[in-house]
Amino acid sequence: MEGNHDNLVPETSIGINNYGIEPLPEIIEESDDKLHPLTISETLKLSFCFCILWLMSNLLNNASLVYTSVSSQTILSSTSSFFTMLVGYLVNQETFNKTKIISLVGLLVGVICVTLNDKPQTADVTPFQTILIGDVLALLGALCYGIYSILLKLKVKDDSRMDMKLFFGFVGVFNTVLLWPSLLFVHYTGIERFQLPPSRNVWYVLLFNCAISFLADFLWARAMLLTSPLTVTVGLCLTIPLALMCDIIFKFKFNSPIYFFGAFLVCFSFYWINKHEKLDSENS
Repeated sequence: MEGNHDNLVPETSIGINNYGIEPLPEIIEESDDKLHPLTISETLKLSFCFCILWLMSNLLNNASLVYTSVSSQTILSSTSSFFTMLVGYLVNQETFNKTKIISLVGLLVGVICVTLNDKPQTADVTPFQTILIGDVLALLGALCYGIYSILLKLKVKDDSRMDMKLFFGFVGVFNTVLLWPSLLFVHYTGIERFQLPPSRNVWYVLLFNCAISFLADFLWARAMLLTSPLTVTVGLCLTIPLALMCDIIFKFKFNSPIYFFGAFLVCFSFYWINKHEKLDSENS
């Protein structure tokens, strides 16, 4: 019997020995190192990078409306889902497969159906070069969105690792400290005049918009860390079927069948992407 015991080899690779089962300290320490909470310094650096990319995305999207139509800007902004998957694939955060690509194409077709249905029937006399500038700006804005959403997921990985309130607090500080000189520049150069809201109602709208924007960004970041950047990006397009429901409930307005078809494609694409993202996370 003693000889048999001597021939037994401890299964140290999985934390099991011949006399009992116990976890390996080195495995636990390695896991803790990988999932340690972000320090204040790390959160500060991440919020700075996020602030710059977030600003560029919003600035480019809004600037594109000066040169191109709202419908073109809406369609091109929806390509952020493709950029999110592409950037995520390059840094091993997303996977390419036929199902995801078909779902994203379906999403884009749905957005086009809805957008063209709402397009006013007026002759467009805007020069082609001007429209091209706006389209390029909208695409660059979508690219910046894809980069900063993947960056946040890549650096944080799990929702429990970062204090979201601290993160967005730093983002607000950077916006306040770094961006105010640009207001002086555009004001004194005459590009855009800076003035305070002229009435109390405008103040109310401004404050309400600030609160809603903060809440939307906060929930977006939490959802992205709990799921995946691609799922959340596609989920943002759910504003289309929600707007359709609000039109029916509050305005008793029924849109054309093309609008309903586009909204259905958006919902189905979100469901299909979410399903396969969940399967990918379970298999990884």
